[in-house]
Formats: sequence, C-alpha cells, structure tokens
Amino acid sequence: MVGMHLARKPLWGLLLSCLVVLSLVTFPATVQTQSSQTPELFQAELESIHLINLERRQLGLAPLRWNRELTGSARWFAEDAVEAMGGAYCDHVDSLGRSPGQRMRFFGYSHLSTWAENVICGYTTPTSAVRGWMKSPPHRQNIVNASFREVGLGYYRNAAGYGYIVLDLTSDPDYAPVIINDEAINTTSSQVKLYIYNQDSGDDWLDVGSTVDVMIANNPSFSGAQWEPYTLEKDWTLETGEGWRTVYVKTRDRLGRTTIVYDTIYAGASVPAAELTLAHASAFAEGFQLNQLQDGQYTQIEMSLNWSADDTDAGFELLAGAGEHVNDPNAIGGSAFYMPGSGSPTYVRLWSSHFFRDLPAIAYLRLKTSDHLSAQKMLSVVINDGMSDIATLALRGQDFAASDAYQEFELPFTLPTDGGGLLTFQVYRTGSADITWDAASLYTAPVPAVTPLTFRAPDGYFRSSGAQARLLSQNGDFSTPLELYPHLARMGGVPIAIAPQLVSSLPALVLAAPNPDAAPATSTATLVCQGCNNPTWVVTTDTAWLTATVAAGQLTVLADPANLGTGIYTGTVTVTVAGLTNVVPIQLGVTLMVGDLAQLLPQTLFLPAAMR
Repeated sequence: MVGMHLARKPLWGLLLSCLVVLSLVTFPATVQTQSSQTPELFQAELESIHLINLERRQLGLAPLRWNRELTGSARWFAEDAVEAMGGAYCDHVDSLGRSPGQRMRFFGYSHLSTWAENVICGYTTPTSAVRGWMKSPPHRQNIVNASFREVGLGYYRNAAGYGYIVLDLTSDPDYAPVIINDEAINTTSSQVKLYIYNQDSGDDWLDVGSTVDVMIANNPSFSGAQWEPYTLEKDWTLETGEGWRTVYVKTRDRLGRTTIVYDTIYAGASVPAAELTLAHASAFAEGFQLNQLQDGQYTQIEMSLNWSADDTDAGFELLAGAGEHVNDPNAIGGSAFYMPGSGSPTYVRLWSSHFFRDLPAIAYLRLKTSDHLSAQKMLSVVINDGMSDIATLALRGQDFAASDAYQEFELPFTLPTDGGGLLTFQVYRTGSADITWDAASLYTAPVPAVTPLTFRAPDGYFRSSGAQARLLSQNGDFSTPLELYPHLARMGGVPIAIAPQLVSSLPALVLAAPNPDAAPATSTATLVCQGCNNPTWVVTTDTAWLTATVAAGQLTVLADPANLGTGIYTGTVTVTVAGLTNVVPIQLGVTLMVGDLAQLLPQTLFLPAAMR
C-alpha cells in the first residue's frame, strides 16, 4: 500500500518570523537524535534517492540533495509506524499526533516551505518502491514537484518482516545545493557531473541574488581555484584514488555575496558498510566556530552573513530632488546612485522589513564626493525603524580622504523590538558637492578577536551563506571585509581559515609642499597582509612625482613637487604581494598640494580623521 500527503505553506515572507521562533525555541537542531540504520537499509535509502533523481532528470527536472534532518524524520516515522502504530497502519500521522511537516521541523528542518511525504506501508526493494510511487499519479506528482530541492528517505523492517518506507520532500528557500552524479552512492570514474542550483533567494538584506560566478574545488580552502561564469551543469574531475571525495562550490552574485555548498561521493566499486553515515548529507546549523585568526594589530572582530544592499534593491527610493542610477566600474556590483550637488537637496532611502531586532549592529555606508576639501556639511544619514530615528551621521567634505574615491563610514545602531519593524536608511544630500551612494553592509557589533570564537547566527540559522569579518584595531581603524570559510563548520566545529587579505591603516594620503622648490613631502601608512606569511610587497605608482616603498609592513610615500606648478595634484599608489594572484590590491589615493594652502583652499583644512 502507498500513502501520500502534500501541504503548501503561506508566503515565505509571512512565515519567516514564525520559523525563527521555532528554530530558536521549539525545534533546535539537537532536539532529536537521528535514528540508527542497518547497512542494508542505509544502502536501500541511498539507492532509492538516486533512482528518484534519475526519474526527475528524465523529465528535465533538477536532482534532489540528500538531507540529514529529513532522513532522521523519515527513519523515525518508518519505525514508529510499525512498532507504535501496528503492522496494519498506513497513514502519515505519527503516534505523537504530528503531521509530516511538524515532524520535519522537530527533526531540525526549520526553514520549511512546501513539503510532501510519500509512504509505502510494507517493505519492498528500492526499484519496486520508486516504480510504485511513479505509477501512482498523486505520488508521482510529489516526486516530480519542481519546487523541491532536498529529500530524506527512511526504511524500516523488524524481525517479523513488517516494514515501512517514508519519503520526505521539501526545500529551504535560502539553500541551493550542488549535487554530484544525481546523488549516486558511488562512482568508479573520476569524471563526474555537477548540478549547481542557482543561489538566487531574493534582493533583500538577508538574501543572495542570482548567481553570476562560481568557483569549484576539491579542497575546502579553494586553493588554486578561479572564478568562472555560472553554468547549471558542469563536468568535473575528482581527486584520484579510492575513498570519499568532496566537491566544494562557491558562488557569488552581482554584489559579491557568496555561498558555499558541497556534495560527497564514494570513489570505488562499493561503499564499505562501516563508512555509511549521515555526515555526507546536507544539514542545518546554528553557527560556526572560528579556531584560527591571524594575530596582529587588530583586537576586535565584527561578523556578517552577506548582509548588504545597494541602489538596485527593491527597497531603494528617490523621494525628493535629483538623482539617477549610474554605471560605475568602481562601485560594488557596477552601479551606484548619483546625487548632483546643483539644485535642491536630494532625499533617498533604502528600506527593508527583514532584519534582526535587538541585535547591536554596525552599518557601513560606501560613499564618495566630488569635493573632499570643503568644510561644509554635505550629507546626513539617518537610520529609522519606521517610527523613530535610531542613529544619525553627518558628513562634511573634509570627512572624506579624497575626492571621487569611495570611502566607507560606519554607523552603529540597534533595531528595537518595540519599534516600527523597518530598517530604513535615509540619506539627505544638502551641500553643493556631488554625492554618490554605492552600497551599505551590516555587521554585528564588535567582540574581542580571540580564538576559539563561536559565532551563532542571530536567528539560529546557518547553512550555506558566506561569512565576512571586519577586524578593528585599538585606535579605531577597521579592515576591509575578510572572507571566511565556514562551510563545514558546526557549533563546536571545524577550524576556519581567513583568505589572504591586504589592509591599509589609511585609505588615502594628503601631502603638502610650500612651493615647487621645497623638499619632497612624505607620509606613511601601515600595511597588513592577513592570512600571509612573510609577504613580499610590490608597490607601483601612476605618476612621475610620486614614489613609494615598503619596509617591515610600513608604506612610505614620497611626493616630489619639483617641476610642478602651484596647484593640487592627485595620484595613486597600488600595493600587492608577490605570488598572490587571488587577492585584491590596495589602492591609496594621494593628494599633493603645492603652494600656499590659504591660497589653494578657501576654507580651513582638516586632515582626514581615523576611520571608524
């Protein structure tokens, strides 16, 4: 006998807050131990999943990823249906009165949208089970539902021969897996096929946009891997030899938001029975543990899980004044919002109804101005919760280190529980200079940068999202975002490596010479290569009057006014490390003012303050 059940849930946006509560309070991932399984039935479960995927692939559908939580739910119910409900039972409600969806949540599948369950009330082979489901229209409809991405299968048979088979199907809207060979148990060839789901989950602060590029590797650090354009399916070569082989896939969207997923297959003629475990299934987690952190000048750390948005977000609006979206190769994602200084003041806002309440956070706003020498107030930023202002920032031209160069400004805030529930960035351009707003990113408030460091996601949900960190020094300087690799980590988990990252203590330098005959002007900045050992620095400049050297991590810039007339000159120093082709070089804007400053500048000059 076969049985089925299909349930559809409300829109994800309406369900999010409820799922957060369930994840944190009612259904933590550790609430139920996964049931054990015999090697024979374990093999039957995995074979059935592969057969189901072959059926889907023949119809042009994506394969399903084997999931740990769904497997635990299916196994438990298969046993419960026989031992607690009796050999004649054939339905979907378990002995505790729970529906399939309630049971899946209980076993830790917290981000549950649409789900379905098929059962076979008795025991049969994988081939017969899948054939039976596919010949029954309602069961077939569940198996070929294109919205499903993950699957769990539970086989049970007792000593008397009574059995039960449970198939649980669902998808997590925020998780898009990679699947090797349609989730076959093993392979005898090192040549395999990957199916890489598009990671697109939306365009809000907590979402990841459509996949643009992928990076694929046989190692979790992605050493030697390069970004390449995204394709849905990809031929791949596993590491040679026999044993478990894992393929890691990192994706990024237009804004550089990343995800990391993986799948595992056994390379060999058969899988040893003792090596069949749930460790190779996809799974949920609440966070990760950082066990390795580069020691240096930084004392605090802030964390983010792709929390960023820009002018292309659905919540971005021009409410007053003039402004336009422009293409900008220096902007994150290649676009920004330009607000001309001429005309009436400009008012824009970026809002979202999805961010965490009572979470002390830091907003980093990426802006540039056409006039960094002005003492005039030119910009105000207000964070509002929909009812009241919760944080404000006012900027003058002189708060920017250079003109026409993006710079990040931080603004601490906490979205209150009893507020309006919105996260709104309101930007007012009031000065005479042009302002360009690129993007904003959000981080948790800083904590001491000690290891091991446990990071728990604010909503208790962590699966494939990329993780970023900023490091802060004692004097308030903060690093550019660092990419972490927490894809295998679980609470109490795996060491995390920080990708090599170049950081400068200053984003730009301003030098002055009283006249063209004066001695060269000099300035310094501290350089750090995070994740590097004994870096060999490489420094270049783009203009003849500018030279630069690095010794022991200190950059010395020398600007020679000879042969220059009175005026203001700009140049760029580019710094990288020999042998590191996958790191972003540092580019420091350098301004040289030659002549009487009182003549050059109509107002008092303030040197850039330390960035925080």
